Amino acid sequence: MLLVLFSTLEYLAIFALMFTIFRFEFWRHINRILFVSLLLMLTSFGLRQFTPYGDYATIAQAFIICWALITVWGVNWGHAALMTILTAGIYLGIQMVEVFILTATGTLESMESLQDRSIRMGYIFQTSTALLTFALCYGLRKGNLHFSFVRDGAHFSLYHRINMVILSLIIVTGVLITVLFNLAKTHGIASLVWIFLGMALAITILAWLAIKRDGEYD
Repeated sequence: MLLVLFSTLEYLAIFALMFTIFRFEFWRHINRILFVSLLLMLTSFGLRQFTPYGDYATIAQAFIICWALITVWGVNWGHAALMTILTAGIYLGIQMVEVFILTATGTLESMESLQDRSIRMGYIFQTSTALLTFALCYGLRKGNLHFSFVRDGAHFSLYHRINMVILSLIIVTGVLITVLFNLAKTHGIASLVWIFLGMALAITILAWLAIKRDGEYD
């Protein structure tokens, strides 16, 4: 029961972040969000508990979110991929900030030690990350800082110049994140600073290129 509760809270935070950034009405789609969240939870639980492919659970969840945006919300595949990757990157950045704070305060010895802590610590980490995300969403909405890059039924051309740049940067960002995580595993807390700075820079560049203000589409 606790697994369902805390996992659902985390997925709700992810969708709240995505829908805030791209100006979707969160509460209007709450039933669909809960359905997809349940599917995400079952997929993650099944892969981690009953198969040797638990390390791929996050990748599977990203594909499910992208698939849901296409089939449930009718977003075209190009924008769905961008929404998924940008939101996942920003949410991961929030988690890295929290990990950095925990390690700096001595609560965690290193990033790997989070896996060795109790289930209670995992629930606390999930909850605090979700609450930070909800707070960010509130700030974005109150400050009118969210965007509307995605248009329902908008055409996506892979070979459009800006899309080629975005996709190239997504690949570069993925490589960067992988390298930084490997550094963190090797060198511990010091590398967490580089993880945060590297991801912040990459996500900032992606967001600047991918997200357009309303006036540019009017």
